[in-house]
Amino acid sequence: MVRVDIKLTRAKIADCVGHAALACYKEALKTRSAIVNEWEEKGCQAKIVLQVNSEAELLKIIEAAKIKGIPTSVIEETEKKVKTAIVGAIGPDTKKEIDLYTGLLKLLT
Repeated sequence: MVRVDIKLTRAKIADCVGHAALACYKEALKTRSAIVNEWEEKGCQAKIVLQVNSEAELLKIIEAAKIKGIPTSVIEETEKKVKTAIVGAIGPDTKKEIDLYTGLLKLLT
């Protein structure tokens, strides 16, 4: 999930999304290896980039998924010693479970 209320270059988006996805995968390997194995065996390794309208919206989704035990990752940027969440990721998990948190979000265009 990428914030669209701030200006980010395509390169910055690609970099942050990659870091967020990898961080979720690494967490899932440690905490939910059965889901990772199923995810890999079925070839259901979808990585979908969605947009959120604010930092608050991003963090609300991340927190809700985290409470349910879904791996999450937040990529922050520090400007003038202030950290700001710019990209977040959740999963892997079933499409049904992920859609509970992201089903109403629009694709990043």
